[in-house]
Amino acid sequence: MAALCAARGPLTPGALADALTWNLERVQDALELAAADPDLPAPLGLRRHVHGAYTLTPRLDLLTSRQHDHLNHAADMDAFEFTAAHTAVLLAAIGSGRTLRYANWKAKYAAEHTELLELGLLLPLPGEADQADVHPDVLYGLGAP
Repeated sequence: MAALCAARGPLTPGALADALTWNLERVQDALELAAADPDLPAPLGLRRHVHGAYTLTPRLDLLTSRQHDHLNHAADMDAFEFTAAHTAVLLAAIGSGRTLRYANWKAKYAAEHTELLELGLLLPLPGEADQADVHPDVLYGLGAP
């Protein structure tokens, strides 16, 4: 199931077997097991495509339409215009977010700082109004250990 999640598109059982260096029977058994028990790959659903290829996609039945709407609104990164100023704030937070020096960046780029907090890319430090931390996913995305 992890391989189907990581794949860039649908994979036939043969392509999946090749990618995993598994035999075809093992792949078919895994696909049959996942298809027979929809809760097995939860919260994902196994989808079979016309030409016998498979993908895993989010199961839409696990959330209410209101929850979907809220998630779409909160995670609408495509509509967010990430600017050089946002990058400057993130870099400043990486370098000095846990120090008082960050206050200058926060003051200079107040709107960007607030937007990054709202997006969850910056994290406030409790009791330290002029300091911030960078979300671990940002660091992971940059390849930081």
